Amino acid sequence: MEPLNGLPSLSILDTRNCPIEILPRNLPQLTDLDMRNNSLTKLTGIQTLGKETNKRKFFYFDMNSIKSVPPQIQYVRNLSRLHLYQNELDNLPTDIFNITTLSYLNIQRNDFSPEDLKTIVSKFHDKIPNLNVLYK
Repeated sequence: MEPLNGLPSLSILDTRNCPIEILPRNLPQLTDLDMRNNSLTKLTGIQTLGKETNKRKFFYFDMNSIKSVPPQIQYVRNLSRLHLYQNELDNLPTDIFNITTLSYLNIQRNDFSPEDLKTIVSKFHDKIPNLNVLYK
């Protein structure tokens, strides 16, 4: 991923089905990121993606081994869709509930307890009523 870091005008990046372990960084115009079926374990540096554009962001991290979402996710400007299907998440940072631009979130097939899922969904519905959350 090192060669992709810092590309000033890259707006779409599709790296599906690659053995990538680290999220790219410093892609200021990025709006669409598809990293399904890679080897990601964390999303460190996510706040550096698309930081210079107000366009809606669509991030796909399905089928990885992500164990946590950093609180810095709240700094992704205009995050609209976040796909975290089939990872290893057992919690979410409280900051994620403040992303009012989020319209779609998929957290299916993770390691959340049933009680935690109920709490997560309830918090999202309270804070972002129009959010479509897939969790079962």
